[in-house]
Parts: sequence; C-alpha cells; structure tokens
Amino acid sequence: MMSVKMTDMQVLRNSLFDELSRLKRGTSTAEEANAVVKISNSIVSTYNTEIKAVETITNAHDKGYHNQELELFEDTDKEPSEIKRITKG
Repeated sequence: MMSVKMTDMQVLRNSLFDELSRLKRGTSTAEEANAVVKISNSIVSTYNTEIKAVETITNAHDKGYHNQELELFEDTDKEPSEIKRITKG
C-alpha cells in the first residue's frame, strides 16, 4: 500500500477534529480546547501572511518590478536541489 504524507494544514485540521471529539467524549476541558483553537488560529494566520507575501511579490514581478536582493523560496521538506525559485530579479 502506498503511503501519502499529509500536508501541515491536513494535520492541523485533523488535530482540531480530534479535539472536538475529545470535548464530546468529555476527555478534554474547555481550556485545553481553547488553547488548541488559539494555536490553530495563529498557524492559519501565518499561512495567510505567507500567501499574501507570495501574491504581492508575484504581482510586482508580473508588472515588471524586479529586485535583485529579493528571492522567495517555497517552505518545503524537499531537498535543496528540488526547491523552485519563485522570483529572481
């Protein structure tokens, strides 16, 4: 059977659903659930910030603006030789 690695967002989603299940079973407290939600919100906020940064740099690049000092790389577990340079002035 082939193993498929989950993305960080899938792991986060599963963690949230696990916490909901714990609450339903009564094996989690409101404080624990609240902490999980706060951490999850922080993670999602970080992803949104990264997405906005990539969109902004890509839009600037598409409009012809280039900055030799700015290089944007994917955040990935890939080998360095497999990392794709998104923008390069």
